[in-house]
Amino acid sequence: MPRQIQIVSPPERSGSLLTRLQEMGGVIGTRLQKGASQQPPGDVISIDVLNSGMPEVCRLLADEGVGADGSSSFSTSEPRSLVQSSAAEAIARDTSEMSWEEIELAIGHQSNMTINAMIVMFISGVIATIGIATNALHIVLGAMLIAPGFLPMVRVSLGIVAENDAWRRGLIDIFKGYAALAAGAACATLLLIALDKPPLGEEASYLPAGTLISYWTSVTGPSVAVSVVSGVVGTILLATGRSVLTAGVMVALALVPGAALIGMGAVAGDLDTIAGGALRWAVDVAMVMLTSLAVLFWKRRAVHKRPMMP
Repeated sequence: MPRQIQIVSPPERSGSLLTRLQEMGGVIGTRLQKGASQQPPGDVISIDVLNSGMPEVCRLLADEGVGADGSSSFSTSEPRSLVQSSAAEAIARDTSEMSWEEIELAIGHQSNMTINAMIVMFISGVIATIGIATNALHIVLGAMLIAPGFLPMVRVSLGIVAENDAWRRGLIDIFKGYAALAAGAACATLLLIALDKPPLGEEASYLPAGTLISYWTSVTGPSVAVSVVSGVVGTILLATGRSVLTAGVMVALALVPGAALIGMGAVAGDLDTIAGGALRWAVDVAMVMLTSLAVLFWKRRAVHKRPMMP
């Protein structure tokens, strides 16, 4: 969908920048407010641009050094509607592609491991443990849906491909998030033991006893294939601005139950459960990182053709 970009530029540079922007095919509207910005001080240039023209605009802004120092900045937003008769067909059939900077901000908004996100990961571990221990698949699915555990892995790949420190933030968030999840699983296992309930899936429900642990401690060809295609589709959803749907990707992956089994096995003293859960979790992490690297590398070559701006 079309974007609105607001650029703050020093007065001595705004004229040439506006001229270059107006010459671009994807730009369908421009506005200049002289001296309107107080911090940083300067002129404000606002443009309406088709999504298909965003990569070229971002390359121009990078070439002009916008945002590289304290004298300039830019921000993007999506209008709820944009009516311009001369561009109506182009607007209706516009592409859907996020810039590197928008992808990074979306990841941060949805999965920065703040105290809130870590509490959610901890609770996800508690819920997953109860579901695994009682062989209640629907409970484990609930844990998968609430856990913001997919995007930090894509952030690592984004930082590598776009030549940005995002990969460091991704690694830190992976460690913090899944440590919190495993801790939640360990606490839930202690609670089950205190309630005299079998902690490692010995209790049958509508599934036979041990079914879920057996499944999520095994690595098979089909499970690896699911991890690969999930990593691909999850990265594409993020890159095209549909990251809300990555909750469905978490259901396809074994990240939540794998990490939960590590905490469960540690409390129960079951080395096989720890090893099986860790292996399944590590395979999924590796597949997500490899596939997201491949997708984002393709996006860099075909669409963005630049590193991320600082």
